[in-house]
Amino acid sequence: MLNIHDLTLIYPDGTRAIDSLSFALGKNENIALIGENGAGKTSLLLALAGVIEPTSGSIEINGLSFTKKKLNEVRKQIGFVFQNPDDQLFMPLIYDDVAFGCRNLGMDECEIETIVDETLAKLNIGHLAKRSSLKLSGGEKRMASIATVLAMSPSVLLFDEPTAYLDPKAKRALVQALNNLEHPKIIATHDMPFATQVCNRIIVIQNGKIMKDGDLSLLTSEELLKKYGL
Repeated sequence: MLNIHDLTLIYPDGTRAIDSLSFALGKNENIALIGENGAGKTSLLLALAGVIEPTSGSIEINGLSFTKKKLNEVRKQIGFVFQNPDDQLFMPLIYDDVAFGCRNLGMDECEIETIVDETLAKLNIGHLAKRSSLKLSGGEKRMASIATVLAMSPSVLLFDEPTAYLDPKAKRALVQALNNLEHPKIIATHDMPFATQVCNRIIVIQNGKIMKDGDLSLLTSEELLKKYGL
């Protein structure tokens, strides 16, 4: 599904955000990417989403390599939900936010309407279609931002701290929504209880390197959590 091999990302100031990192995401896997602030979680997600070009190494999704020539095709297969929903919601109405990507592809408006309606229904937020994001709660914004990504029919979903800004009720709704989505996922999070509810694999990173890769039992080790600032 998604294969990362020997990936390295060095920023212009010399910061090595990702350091020779390798792993694969399987079809039925939901990975919780955990680590202290500055560990490289967001940098990794940005590289996987094609937002930042890695310094070296390779990324491949469904047999398609990340190259400049194929970058647009690759980006269609990766759905990235940012930490702050306001980074993805900028149109007058939620309907227009969800339709934005489809319209950029030049799709027929009737087809777009069907996609938007089905996507909003899948997340149980059809009632938000004619609302402005300025009038939504944090939980409603989170679900709407996910809808903008799902409308593009990605193969893999990436999330950066999806429980940020959410109250307990909104977090429960998010857990239910993510568990209903069949897409394989990589979720950067500091929220360990959330990770146990949504993910079936844990990857711990520190200084851009994978330190541990295993099942949910990793989260029961107090010694491990303390060691890696969790």
